Amino acid sequence: MAIIVKNKFPIDNIARKAVGVDIPFNAPAVFKSNYLTRDAIKNNLTNFFSTRRGERVFNPFFGSAIYNILFENISGATDEVIQKVIKEECAQNFPFVSISSVTIDKEEDLNNLFISIKYVATNFGFTDEINITV
Repeated sequence: MAIIVKNKFPIDNIARKAVGVDIPFNAPAVFKSNYLTRDAIKNNLTNFFSTRRGERVFNPFFGSAIYNILFENISGATDEVIQKVIKEECAQNFPFVSISSVTIDKEEDLNNLFISIKYVATNFGFTDEINITV
């Protein structure tokens, strides 16, 4: 019987090695570092889905297309379109992350969307959640 071994990067065991930069950028120094792969994945997903596609200079393909949906009329089909966009973009840009569920709360009069994304980092064996306001 095969045993699936979860990946654990050795950098998580080294206390002085930073894996990524923590958000929001409000540390007393230049940047606040994070030291776990779990935190780095969460910050990378939050950064990706909070950035509009084409917004980043010299990297026009970085970011999500969910902001384009705000300019459409919000209806019942909007949820399905958003879920499809999020799952496709995550599969394309973060192949080691699998989306478990996407929950969308709407304020139709204000054209606001509150998106909660639950995901599983398949190689690392942990689940987490990010919340985005569009």
